[in-house]
Amino acid sequence: MANTSSYERAHSLGEIVSALLGAGLHLELFHEQGYTNAPWPWCVQGEDGWYRLPDGWPKFPLTYSLRARRPG
Repeated sequence: MANTSSYERAHSLGEIVSALLGAGLHLELFHEQGYTNAPWPWCVQGEDGWYRLPDGWPKFPLTYSLRARRPG
């Protein structure tokens, strides 16, 4: 069965990855997305309901997903 839990916090990627590795977990997957469900004032909502940076803006990830597991 898939785990579909979602957690939202304001931590840097470095803090998160270091905490996972420090806890002995193995990072299995890491993806960055150019969209978010957060209605940031500088984003534009698309027809699909997701928010993205406006055309002409430099592109950078707005969200990410990761999967980590305890070895063994």
